Amino acid sequence: DRLRYGEKTVGFNRFFGAKAADINIDRVLRLPRHPELSQDDILIMDGVQYRIVLLQRKDTAPLSYDATIERQIPPKVDEREEQI
Repeated sequence: DRLRYGEKTVGFNRFFGAKAADINIDRVLRLPRHPELSQDDILIMDGVQYRIVLLQRKDTAPLSYDATIERQIPPKVDEREEQI
């Protein structure tokens, strides 16, 4: 699925807290709430894969998530495409 998103600023505490846990935060996105979106998902933006490190519910109007993401290295291979 394609989702609209807004880019948020990575805050000082979030950035250095992640560094302490050996996580590299690349971006924070505001995403609309989607029933199938989970922290196990991979997001693809401009051909680059990102894994969701943290998905926080936001009680905004409309309802949304803040997704903290890091670049997926190495990229995951979609095994469904290999079966064709």
